[in-house]
Amino acid sequence: MKKFLALFLTVTMLAACLTGCGGSNNDSGSSGTASSENGGSKTDDSGSDASGAGSSESSSANADRTLNIGISSEISNIVPMSNNVAVANRDGLIVFALYDPLIWYDTVTNTLSPWIATEWSHNDDGSEWYFTLRDDVYFHNGDKMTAEDVAWSLNLIPENPVVTDANIPGFGHAEVVDDTHITVYMDTPFAAAENFFASYHMVILDKSYQEEVGWDGYLDHPIGTGPYKFADRATGSYVDMEANELYWQGEPDIKKVSLRILPDANSQLLSLETGEVDVLQNVSIENCKRIEDIDGFTVDYETAYAVLYMRWGSNSKLDTDQNLRKAIAAAVDPDAINNVYNRGYTKAVGCMIAPGIHCRPEDGTYTPAQPYDVEAAKEFLANSTYESTDVLSILVVAGSKEEGVCKIIQGNLQDIGINAEMKAIDGSTYSTLTGEGDFDISLYTTLPSLYDCNLIYQYYTPGTVSFENSKFEGKEEMGRLALASLTEMDEEARTDIFRQMINIMNEEALMLPLYQDCNTFCFNGDVTNIDAIPGTNVRIAEWKWN
Repeated sequence: MKKFLALFLTVTMLAACLTGCGGSNNDSGSSGTASSENGGSKTDDSGSDASGAGSSESSSANADRTLNIGISSEISNIVPMSNNVAVANRDGLIVFALYDPLIWYDTVTNTLSPWIATEWSHNDDGSEWYFTLRDDVYFHNGDKMTAEDVAWSLNLIPENPVVTDANIPGFGHAEVVDDTHITVYMDTPFAAAENFFASYHMVILDKSYQEEVGWDGYLDHPIGTGPYKFADRATGSYVDMEANELYWQGEPDIKKVSLRILPDANSQLLSLETGEVDVLQNVSIENCKRIEDIDGFTVDYETAYAVLYMRWGSNSKLDTDQNLRKAIAAAVDPDAINNVYNRGYTKAVGCMIAPGIHCRPEDGTYTPAQPYDVEAAKEFLANSTYESTDVLSILVVAGSKEEGVCKIIQGNLQDIGINAEMKAIDGSTYSTLTGEGDFDISLYTTLPSLYDCNLIYQYYTPGTVSFENSKFEGKEEMGRLALASLTEMDEEARTDIFRQMINIMNEEALMLPLYQDCNTFCFNGDVTNIDAIPGTNVRIAEWKWN
């Protein structure tokens, strides 16, 4: 079977795709308090106790062995808060290996747990946050983490508007209280602030190290407090890490890890089958089913709190042509994607936010997205500005599962007379082009990085490039609702704000949600304790050699 698969993949170099993300949300902490138990252990995303993560010793046979993990694209930002670049969902694997956040978000149980902070709370209106810190945490270079490091890391937020504007608007500053306490002051309350402190955007960096080497030096050799230390990197090829013997939870069982960047879907499978990699993250369902047919390999599936969606460029005629947007929305066949291509592992969703995310309105309480209807699509197209000579570009990240979905969409659009070409590009270029609006259609799998409906706010923030470039006549109302969602601390009222935004988005076909995604891990028999989770905060430190 293995030889057959290798031959099949070599001959069929047009096959499917890879990558995606997920997440969930927690509604912990009512106005006034959001405290925790003390932080010596936690329940991880697989539901197991993670205290003493590396207490078991590796066998001598595996002491120098490297765990090779195949990923589909380059890391977006290896040092969060270091520059005007946000961490992408796909970066969670490395961010939570190299660094620690203040709080841990368990995406299986939707709960927050102590991490670098052992306790936290806020005042009645959410304008002040109080954190108690662990006193036994060390950076990879041996520096002890201090309250000054934590406050300094937090105070980098205003220097990175990509993160500030979207993920913690209203942030003021952090102050050291004493050796193990800090206070965060908000200029204006932010309903999802607690979840931000558990996100991959906000991890703890070493102040004295940065002052010594500068940001260029930090990017060249990152330093964190996480279970793994940075060892080496070749951009576009690999990132190597080694176990952190100083880790406050204990040294991980697996001592060496290499993230191998494999943008081609067929190369990913061949690499797993030949033993060049031990694990693949989030390959397409089609390729997962192939792997399941091979003895000695395992696939683990988990419904993700992520949605794959279509978005229109602000510099495209789609931005102003509602009929063309609706034509495309009505032409796309969700059954062909979910039940045939994804074999029932994904499911259609009625809005941009996956079920389970905090403050998401329940299905049936909002206007659903444009349904599949070929005849309606043709009618919308006839009333649009589309001309037969037009060719619409569809951006996808190379090597992602969106590539396979795009091929189905191209066929759907061709059926009603729309010509579309796929442009598969690297993740960095994709982020640049989509940020500037220089495309017709983009396909991407995303989740609220704070496990909150604030993702909708991010697309309609007044003052951002995408908002200012948009010519959609209803954007001012969307902007008003977006801003109102930030400071509304009442959950029911905030949910209603998002309901109003979803209604406008679906009625105007501003975006087209295609499906709630499925996270996967494919791996050989040499490694164990791997579980797919709904979120992106996967901890390699939990994995073990078999």
